[in-house]
Amino acid sequence: DGMKVAIVGRPNVGKSSLLNALLKEERAIVTQIAGTTRDVIEERAILGGVPFTLADTAGLRVTDDPVERIGVERTKEAVRDADLAMVVLDGSEPLSEDDRNALNSVRKDFGGQILIVVNKADLPKVLGEDDLHELAPGVPTVWVSAQEGQGLEALAESAVQLVLGDEPPSSDAILVAKERHRQAIMKARSALEEAQVTLEQGFPLDLLSVDLQRA
Repeated sequence: DGMKVAIVGRPNVGKSSLLNALLKEERAIVTQIAGTTRDVIEERAILGGVPFTLADTAGLRVTDDPVERIGVERTKEAVRDADLAMVVLDGSEPLSEDDRNALNSVRKDFGGQILIVVNKADLPKVLGEDDLHELAPGVPTVWVSAQEGQGLEALAESAVQLVLGDEPPSSDAILVAKERHRQAIMKARSALEEAQVTLEQGFPLDLLSVDLQRA
């Protein structure tokens, strides 16, 4: 079914732009108005050969707007349901209290992998490495520009590594993206294992050919 990724952060850091950049299409509405995204938007994408379900979420912040508050609660639900949380920051602005609250909210509701994504790398850099270390020591960080498409390949590689663990598959390994294909491979392997037993026990070759034909 693929891995579920929640794209989260305070309003107007570029979460929807990041979703569009990863999908290579204009799926989410992007404006300069904070709080445009009020609900969770889910789309599937293949990143580094691995299927992902990407969820663009409403910005995490304290608000009196009843509709936006519902969006924030749905964001928290999406985080709890995710395998990986991408916490997006704006690299062209200093850290805000909303940034800190957004990350703390993710840590409170989420026990999985977290990846810090610093967006707007094409603009003058304001956010420093010391800020990131103070905010989230030890958490992997990737700099991107959703607007210009910079750093997206590195982002995909980091996401895949976090999902698959510290030991990536060997160069000749194959990642299967469809359940039908996985089932076919499992049946083929079972048939080959039966063929091996048939051969080892000295049965006639015509019986062996039946197992090989099934494989």
